[in-house]
Amino acid sequence: MGCRFYLHWVLLCMLCVFVSETCAAEYEARIWADKSGKFEIRATYVDVIDGKIRLERPNGTITRVLIKKLSEADQKYIRDLGKKPRPKKSVVQGLQVGDQVEAKQFSKWRAAKVVDIDHKWEKGEVTIEGENDFAWSKSLDELRYPETMQQPVLIKPSAIESVLKTVRPDYTDMDRLLADGRPGDHVAADPRRPPKGAWKPRAVRLVATGDFKRLGFFQKAADFSISAPPSSLAVIVYGTGGMDDNPALVDLVDLARRKVILRGPAPLGTGKVAVSPLGESLATFRTDYFGNEGTGLVDFWKIVDKKISHQISFAPYVMNAWPDLEPEWSDWLDEERLFTLNREGQLILWQVEGAKAIYELELDRGVRPIFTHERKYLVVPSSMGVQFFDPQLGNLKAVIGSSDYRRSSLALSPSGKQLAIISDGFVDVLDVTTGETTRSFPCEKINSGGGVDWIDEEYLLTGGGEVIHVPLRLIAWKYELPGNMIKSYAGTHWVLLGSDPEKGQVLAPLDLPPPEAVAAIENLAKEDFLGSSD
Repeated sequence: MGCRFYLHWVLLCMLCVFVSETCAAEYEARIWADKSGKFEIRATYVDVIDGKIRLERPNGTITRVLIKKLSEADQKYIRDLGKKPRPKKSVVQGLQVGDQVEAKQFSKWRAAKVVDIDHKWEKGEVTIEGENDFAWSKSLDELRYPETMQQPVLIKPSAIESVLKTVRPDYTDMDRLLADGRPGDHVAADPRRPPKGAWKPRAVRLVATGDFKRLGFFQKAADFSISAPPSSLAVIVYGTGGMDDNPALVDLVDLARRKVILRGPAPLGTGKVAVSPLGESLATFRTDYFGNEGTGLVDFWKIVDKKISHQISFAPYVMNAWPDLEPEWSDWLDEERLFTLNREGQLILWQVEGAKAIYELELDRGVRPIFTHERKYLVVPSSMGVQFFDPQLGNLKAVIGSSDYRRSSLALSPSGKQLAIISDGFVDVLDVTTGETTRSFPCEKINSGGGVDWIDEEYLLTGGGEVIHVPLRLIAWKYELPGNMIKSYAGTHWVLLGSDPEKGQVLAPLDLPPPEAVAAIENLAKEDFLGSSD
């Protein structure tokens, strides 16, 4: 079996080929009739699939008929064909994305291109020559190959899980490290470098296709991740959370070309995704939103020539009877090594090949680390300040501040010098090169759960959409945006707009800080600062 079936990325880009029993070109046209003798058609025998005969009419239309409904003479003709030496077998091309076909449009056959296949394996999405880029949904009898005039074949592949390679994690020689020693109280700044292969980020419209017409209530955009320039790939996962038997869906988006280049199903329950810095590796995470039936599985993939192939699946936290199986946080150190952290604070650095654990650190329960811009340090909020680790070896390098920051969100400014900490209605800003606090002010309108990031050296953006001017301690702007769908990559803040994939969505860069907010800040009186009685 041989056609490359559905975009498999999470999608395995597998090949399934259907070999026909015969070739229509080897047979002559004849009259076929049903058992009653009332209905007749002139057509050429093509093949037999699942008890149905395919007949090609003179105009190229393919008709399927149950063999048992044909006349006795026609059924004998089919049986006799099986007794004769068969013509040399030929391969009937199975329908796949990218095929050049003809589509029936308003009773006429028009040149078209297949751009998608629906998950029920009943229809194809095509763009028709001269009809712009609008995708039309066509059943198989509305499609044909121009060279052979034959109707394409669709073969539904097996479940994704059946073709994923699952391995046990390798804890051999894993170092168990402790955050001890006498670290310093400051570190060198790790500034963000200008991105290579500069390009202007622009909004990408995610056109809805047949894939999304079957989404349930819980199958909405769950997460997205973007690689750094010059690869500039975005991966968006539409997760089910394990609520039904439908697979999660994934889009691979080329941000430079501004188009979806790959779309297909992911393992059931996939709800999180992380792309490596250069866009060469991908990790997807199966999450359990509504109970304790999660698998804790992580799936590793390689992205080569903008095609995705599966490497391995494994469960990082199977070595203990308790804690939580689900990785709560993850991030790539480089293209081959990934950090995972569960709710109990078990941080493990993994070598993707062989799912080999390199070292483990016991952190405080429920914390969420970040990297400095060039991944020189892993920065972790703790009960005794903010810890800076060497991510390569797991060594503690510094502890800055002395407060309990376990429930805090962290962010480093583009210079790598300013560390913002949002916790319990407070904003603290520390200079990592001196360890000193430069700003500390209350802000009850924001919370640490939504995350935070620097826009530049003066403005912060919270996950709740607030733009904070740090020097004046003001909320300068408020976006009404979905908090979990705002993320920063290589200095650009992206937002996924639109909650309904069926109606289409937009992945767009935000122009920050808003010019209106900058103008307003310049005219503000000092008494209008955040935390005043007004």
